[in-house]
Amino acid sequence: MTYEQPFLRVLQQLSMKIDVSRAFVENTCLRLLDVFVDQPLLPSQFTLETLGYWDANGNWNRPFTSHPKRAPDTGELVIMGVDATKPFMELGVVSADGKRLLHKADLKFNRCSLSHDIRVTKRYNVVMDFPLTIDINRLLKGGHLPVLHMLIKHNKAEYARIGIMPRFGNADSINWFQQGGQSEELIQVEYHKVEQNTFCTGAAFVPKQGSHEEDDGWIITFLHNEDTSMSKAYIIDTKKFTSEPVAKITLPCRVPYGFHGAFMPILLQSLTAS
Repeated sequence: MTYEQPFLRVLQQLSMKIDVSRAFVENTCLRLLDVFVDQPLLPSQFTLETLGYWDANGNWNRPFTSHPKRAPDTGELVIMGVDATKPFMELGVVSADGKRLLHKADLKFNRCSLSHDIRVTKRYNVVMDFPLTIDINRLLKGGHLPVLHMLIKHNKAEYARIGIMPRFGNADSINWFQQGGQSEELIQVEYHKVEQNTFCTGAAFVPKQGSHEEDDGWIITFLHNEDTSMSKAYIIDTKKFTSEPVAKITLPCRVPYGFHGAFMPILLQSLTAS
C-alpha cells in the first residue's frame, strides 16, 4: 500500500513556503520545519531566498529535525529524522564541515513517535520515544475528528522512555530508561518577568566567546504584546536572568508564536567583511 496521500503532498508543498527554525553547517544556513515529510531548505545568506534542498550530498533522503545538535569539541552535527513509515526514526552524524554523513542508524522504533528534539553530550546522544504518535492507518480509516487529530494522537496507556547511545551507536547500543516513579529533588529555577499579556517564543542561547560555564552568555527571544500588537526581541544576560534585558529591539513585523530563534554569526561576519 502506498502512503502518497494528498494530505502528505500538501505538507510537502507547504514546507517549501514556511519554516520555524535555523541551523548552521559550516558556512551554510539551513531552514528547518517540524514536518515529517520535510528536508532542510538551503536559503541565500543575504536574501533568505530558497536555493534548494540540503541532503548531505545525497546521503540523507528522509525528514530532518528542526533541532539538530552540535557535538561539543568535535563540532559534528547530530541529526534525526522521524517518518510515518518504517524506519520510523533514524539518527545521523554529519561532519563539522557539513560535507560528509559520517554515520546513519535505524533506531528500530516500534511506532512513529513524534520526537521533537534530541540531546547530545561529548560522547553520547539522548533520544526520546514518547506515546505521541503519528499513524497513517488512523487517517486512512477516517472518522469525525479533524485530520490532524486522527493522524497525531497521544496515548497515555502506552510507554514513554528516554535512550542514551554512543555517538556512533546503533539500535542495539541504546540504553533505555522507562518512565516511572517520582523525584523529590529540588532544582533552582529563575524567571524573567515580562509585561502583562506579553508572551515569548523561540528563545536561543548565545554563549560568550571563550566561556566555560553553561550560563555564561545571553538569551535572545521574541516577545509579542497582545495589547499593543507589537513584537520585540529581548537580549538577556543569563548571569542576571531576573534583571532587565541588556537590549529591547522593536521588530517591524509580527513574529508568530512557535517560531524558533537562532543567532547568525556567519551572516554578521560576512556583512562585516564586505
